[in-house]
Amino acid sequence: MKHIFTFKKYIVPVLSILLSDLTFAQPTQLLTETQTPEGVTNNSLSVAEMSIIPKYNPESSIAGHTPEKTPDTGLVNTGVHTATLKKQVIDAPMYVFASSENVCSGDSIYLWATCNTGNLVWYLSTTATNPLGTGAPFTLFPISNATYYAACETEFEASTRVATNQVVVSAKPSMPGNVLVNKTTTCRGTDVIVSATCTDGTLKWFNNEFDADSVGSGTNLSVTPMETKRYYAACKSGNCISNRIATNEITVLDVPDAPTQVLIDRSEICSGTNVSLTSNCSSGSSSWYNTSVGGAILDGGIQTPLENTTYYGACINNGCESPRNDSVSVVVIRQPTVPTDLRVSKISICKGESVILSGTCDIGIIRWYSYPKGISTFQGSGNNLSVTPDTTTNYYAACENGNCVSERTYTEDVVVNEHPATPTNVAVNYTEVCSGSAVLLSANFNAGTLKWYTTASGGTAIGTGTNLSHNPTAATIYYAACENGGCTSTRVATSQLNIRPKPAKPVIAGKTTICSGEHISLTADIPNPGADCYWSSGLTGLSVDVSPTSNRSYRVSITDNNCQSDSSDAFSIIVNPRPVPPAITTNNPAICKGGSTVITGQSANTSDNFYWSTPQSGSGRINAAIGSDRSTRVVTEPGIYKGWSESVFGCVSAENSITILQAANCNGQNFITIMPIKPTICPNTTVTLTASGCNGTITWSDGHSTYVGTFIKVSPSVTTPYVAQCSSGGSSGTDVVVANTNVVVANNVSTGVEHVKAILTLQSSRKIGEPDFTPAPNVTFEAGKSILLKPGFVAERHTTFTAEIKTCY
Repeated sequence: MKHIFTFKKYIVPVLSILLSDLTFAQPTQLLTETQTPEGVTNNSLSVAEMSIIPKYNPESSIAGHTPEKTPDTGLVNTGVHTATLKKQVIDAPMYVFASSENVCSGDSIYLWATCNTGNLVWYLSTTATNPLGTGAPFTLFPISNATYYAACETEFEASTRVATNQVVVSAKPSMPGNVLVNKTTTCRGTDVIVSATCTDGTLKWFNNEFDADSVGSGTNLSVTPMETKRYYAACKSGNCISNRIATNEITVLDVPDAPTQVLIDRSEICSGTNVSLTSNCSSGSSSWYNTSVGGAILDGGIQTPLENTTYYGACINNGCESPRNDSVSVVVIRQPTVPTDLRVSKISICKGESVILSGTCDIGIIRWYSYPKGISTFQGSGNNLSVTPDTTTNYYAACENGNCVSERTYTEDVVVNEHPATPTNVAVNYTEVCSGSAVLLSANFNAGTLKWYTTASGGTAIGTGTNLSHNPTAATIYYAACENGGCTSTRVATSQLNIRPKPAKPVIAGKTTICSGEHISLTADIPNPGADCYWSSGLTGLSVDVSPTSNRSYRVSITDNNCQSDSSDAFSIIVNPRPVPPAITTNNPAICKGGSTVITGQSANTSDNFYWSTPQSGSGRINAAIGSDRSTRVVTEPGIYKGWSESVFGCVSAENSITILQAANCNGQNFITIMPIKPTICPNTTVTLTASGCNGTITWSDGHSTYVGTFIKVSPSVTTPYVAQCSSGGSSGTDVVVANTNVVVANNVSTGVEHVKAILTLQSSRKIGEPDFTPAPNVTFEAGKSILLKPGFVAERHTTFTAEIKTCY
């Protein structure tokens, strides 16, 4: 563009290359022909200074100008040489500026100016003779703070120099070190951590070598690459940033699609039951979680959840996992265990009676059945269920929690007993009596016990049996019922008994059959013990002591509140004579060891029975009777042998006895007696065995060891025989029995002394005693926990039987 300015009589051409964004200002001063600048001839003209406001457009350029960098100075060499002398008669450069006032070491800037005449030349100072370069834009790489100067020059002329703004050079930070990435293979959308260190400045990260904007700052930066790439690190201090260093390449793998058809075979289960999980993956393999995010991969598609759970399916391919898809939730119902503490309120009832079933469930409700399987035998639910069985039954219980049901377990048998027949001919002997007088209640019944009540239902029995005497004090209706095995018949009523002010007829209570010399007490049964009682024997009082010598009857009557009772019914007592003591004889009153003698007991009356006296426990050996003649007995040891007679009425004579001695001349064969008889001990306990009858020294033997002395203390672990040998002759043996934990008695005991011991339980269905054997046995059962006498067990008359619960120690 060419601009013409007219200054009085001079026309001055101003040529300039203008950028599109430069704006001219008005000239501030014009030189006249009489105003000559210093150093310019009179025929030279200078244009007055003009204000031009540059608007720099970084995209503007001057084509065809590419300056070179001088190797030794780092400045641009434009190929222009400095003239030795130039006249300053041409216009100074305009629009002089540096592209940046602040620059980092190693970075470039460019200088700009325009000349109306001549070439544009750049210097480092106002007096420098060596130019930096020429032209605009002039690019250079500053290494220190500087102000640059522009001049317009021709071969013989040079303008004044115009300064740029000062350019401040800042040091560039060092490049980062230890540029790392925590993994070089990752799944798309997954974070990786990039790290590096800066010795100075701030660590910055970039997507590539050229982007101006960083993706973040600092070490351990989390970034999410979406494609295979590298990240670049640089250190920035102020406005200066170092060169960039790349990480290792990060390979980004594709994430598989989420699974489809995520299914579970059951949506509700009992605890402890498996579920099966299935899904389809377009790539990779199926995996399962029980959380929507995080958590560990489950072990396969067969799971046993313990609580309500939602399962999530995912596909995994090359270590990359798809988004998770959830299946339906699994509701886990706690599986109950079998009920405990099962009870029935009664194990024996009467037909039509109810029992209460109870038990405990750890969870859920208890349900009752009458059979171990099937639901058709369902009886009801809940604890304390009332049921009324028709026949002997045991009940089965299960715990139910929702659809989860435990195994069934059963109660004890509930035995259902039939009711006895109702009594007949139920009556009271009076319809009206004096108040307090006795009445007799009677009825006929077939089985069980006859009980009497004064109410039609409930209440407590007033007595039992037929011909029951009762003393009513008010008008009463009596009710009789038969009770058998805990079951009671329907009650049958008597007629109503009316009361008038007369004592009831007394009833005498007492023993009706006695033996001669026996004393018994007779008692008048009256409602008012303070009433006067008059006995037919002339005695008075509520009870009298009598000892009739022969058969006799007694009566009593009372007077109470001026109401005379009827005389009681005769109370007859039969007096039976006692037998005389039996005679006991022998064919040989002295015996030696190994010998025997026969002793015979004879009752005075042939109708009387003779019995050998039952020995006391530990009193000595017992010799059995011969055959079935219980009055004759073979004995093989010295001792006192006793017997007694019993009449057919049960009256017993005094004892008689006979003494069998050891013979004087027995060649040293002494009778050795070992006490206690048949010793029985508990495990780990000791018993003392004592031998008597030896005039010499006793030597004991158990088959393995020998001991000397009249007694020894032994503690065998198993049943062991012991033998006592007398040095002057004679020996005897016994077994020390060690009790077992549980004992079942295997044999009947007909005679003798027996001591059966068990650590815990003992049971027997055997007989003790035998009518054809005498003396009757003396038997002791001893157990630590229980003794069960089962059907078949009998203790015959005259036997001595003891059962004792005793800890074994």
